[in-house]
Amino acid sequence: MVAVVSPGRTREFIDAIGEVSDALAGIARSSSALDWMNTNEDRLARQYPQQWIAVASCSVVAHAATLDELHRKLSESAHRDATVRFIAAESIPYFL
Repeated sequence: MVAVVSPGRTREFIDAIGEVSDALAGIARSSSALDWMNTNEDRLARQYPQQWIAVASCSVVAHAATLDELHRKLSESAHRDATVRFIAAESIPYFL
């Protein structure tokens, strides 16, 4: 499905979600953070079992027992665009 949008509406949309370059940079940051979390999964499981963590610039910038608490901490910090993940006490196997 294709929708045609007026230039004014396009600007409203971009203002709401950000420029494409900003979105692509965010995707790259998230991908890097996820790679770092996967590489450091065992250490993170030992340090933050059953915790929500937020990662920015390849380090844990906040952690909390609940997602609401982590969101509150992030909203009060400079790391609002951190990548968030729940760390289980044990690795959970999954199959592709």
